[in-house]
Amino acid sequence: MDRSVSEIGEKARIDFHCVSPDCGTAVEITLADINKEDFQAVCPHCHQTYAFDAVLRNKLRRMLEFVI
Repeated sequence: MDRSVSEIGEKARIDFHCVSPDCGTAVEITLADINKEDFQAVCPHCHQTYAFDAVLRNKLRRMLEFVI
């Protein structure tokens, strides 16, 4: 089965808890979005933004390749 990265990317989601005080809402990201130059994770509740450094982005890209 040959699936595109975008098809798998929509299914390859991870989440983490927002670290803002009194929030803790799940912040969900799609691994395929990591490749976008303007990527930034945002808490849907308190709007705290999260920027990932190059090392973490590289690890998440490799995780996406593993899923593919």
